[in-house]
Amino acid sequence: MTRFPYDQFAKDYLKELLQPLGEVETSRKVPAQIREIDVYFVPPPQSAKNTIELGLLGKFAAEPASLEPFRNAATIAEIRSCMNKLFDIFAEVKRQAKSDKNRLVESDLPRLWILSPTGLFGQAAISPENFELAFSLKLSSDNRWVVLASLIPWTEFEEEYSVRFICASLLNKK
Repeated sequence: MTRFPYDQFAKDYLKELLQPLGEVETSRKVPAQIREIDVYFVPPPQSAKNTIELGLLGKFAAEPASLEPFRNAATIAEIRSCMNKLFDIFAEVKRQAKSDKNRLVESDLPRLWILSPTGLFGQAAISPENFELAFSLKLSSDNRWVVLASLIPWTEFEEEYSVRFICASLLNKK
């Protein structure tokens, strides 16, 4: 049963509209799938912060974070899976804040960091304009992370980084 009249109205309305086109099921239960986040990190309160220097990883650790390392380039499906896990954590954090009667602020929500050693060899990197989200949505070009990502010379990094793997694999073959 739906708690809010609008939700019930929307379900009934959509059901009536869609029934001539196919099978419609409202309030469908979704079986819980056990998924694991590779690394979930929450920094201590400001007063207890350590001062260890970790470079970029230290910057990641300034806020709650979900870190998903990949051995090879992450596929679109793997990235979507990481995003789904992140949204599950958002819901959990929101429920916890509500039960504790605390106000939830954006900085309490974890950031998703997908750690991938390289892009796909022989293929161009996916630009933010071409990255496809669910429901054919696009990333906003004025999003601060998209803007920051556009400032990084990814191709140069990949070329320099991939040479190290190629050299290492050649040395290991001897």
